[in-house]
Amino acid sequence: MKEKNMKITSNRKQFSDSFQIAAAVAAARDVRPILQNVKLTAKKDEVLLQATDTEVGIRVALDFCEVNKAGETILVTKDFRQILQMSISEEISIENVKEKVTISGVGGDESWTYMVQPADEFPDVEEFKGEAYHEISASVLSQLIRRTAYATDPDSHRYALGGVLIEFTDDTITAVATDGRRMSVQDGGAEKFGDHKVETAILPRRAFELIGKMLDKDEETVKITVTENLAQFQYKNKTFFTRQLE
Repeated sequence: MKEKNMKITSNRKQFSDSFQIAAAVAAARDVRPILQNVKLTAKKDEVLLQATDTEVGIRVALDFCEVNKAGETILVTKDFRQILQMSISEEISIENVKEKVTISGVGGDESWTYMVQPADEFPDVEEFKGEAYHEISASVLSQLIRRTAYATDPDSHRYALGGVLIEFTDDTITAVATDGRRMSVQDGGAEKFGDHKVETAILPRRAFELIGKMLDKDEETVKITVTENLAQFQYKNKTFFTRQLE
């Protein structure tokens, strides 16, 4: 059994920036109430934030936290976001004891406590495992997303029109979106690694837009691997997955 009690210390601003990225992926509806939150896992050599609604998911690795006690807990998205906004401390500590989380300002008199569900009820988001993948710069992928996602029709009964089709060749990735009346097409240079044989995939508009939010529009590269029904993206310290539309 995983150790449930935990404590970490972190720069508040850095933690807040990473938390906002993960929280954007958390479920918006009560499919499973626990999925409306973000899971925090602290290991001796790694701190992770994870969020998923089972259709999309993200894991963000944090290298700026100090682990005082390894373990895991749930961060209630709405409450934790408000706490981060109210806090004036440069550093915060997050401590979990028996499903009770306490957030405190380091060296100050700030403190908030709330009850959470058991963290072991929250599913883990898989690491990027692609040995065969395409690689594209974040700035080019950001442009593909910006110039195509708007042309989808997420309300159509033809589900494929609610997504963006991406097509792979050995040296390009092309994105195509249409709502049945208009069409947007954008391509960008990419590099193929390994035996990544996939030719096309249709990704939900929400997933495509969430990927755009995690990019810094720089020249760092994004790895993309597509399996039979999933697509995975690896960018810096972030791994994102989405189920494909049929």
